[in-house]
Amino acid sequence: MDDATYDTRDPEEIMDLKEDYGVYQIVNTITGKRYVGATTMCFEKRFYMHRWSLNSKKHSHSSKELKKDWHRYGEDAFRFLIIESGPKDLSRHKKKAWCNRVEKQYIDPIVEDGDLYNRRLGGSSGGFLNPDHGQGLCQPTPPVPVIWTDQQGRDHLYKSQAAAMRALGIKNTSMYLAMKRGGWGTANRTPAHLKGTSIRRA
Repeated sequence: MDDATYDTRDPEEIMDLKEDYGVYQIVNTITGKRYVGATTMCFEKRFYMHRWSLNSKKHSHSSKELKKDWHRYGEDAFRFLIIESGPKDLSRHKKKAWCNRVEKQYIDPIVEDGDLYNRRLGGSSGGFLNPDHGQGLCQPTPPVPVIWTDQQGRDHLYKSQAAAMRALGIKNTSMYLAMKRGGWGTANRTPAHLKGTSIRRA
């Protein structure tokens, strides 16, 4: 299900996206760890810049850990995936605001599990993430409890989105989209226990 909710094209196919911008991730297909980023430039240019800095022996990348694993596992072990493309016809300032908001909404469910390469939101200009999976970073915003209403109309309270993800057996993208939409529909690809259910912040 989750792979169908966002663009899983290979980087070579994504290189056609010369105009789209938005939120993306670089996924280590061996460990499952990921780098989540947002860009107001086109995905093609941003992915090229990431590859350049990750492959460069002279220049650093914003995530030292990602660069270390890039060289440890090899470029073929990583995939560049689009999470969500931004709205058209926005000013640069509004594009940046949109990217920051959506990136944070996507990162929130996985910060607690420590499966991120990120040290900051939005590259070097964003806020620091959780110190528990970084090196002496600043204190994050506390996890926000969520309520899932099952098919029988019963409410289930979870201390965070990450806790709900584990209990419901879903992945990050599915949780992000469900929180954005207020729940799950009845599409064939939706897991049976989630069809027609809702989720919201407590």
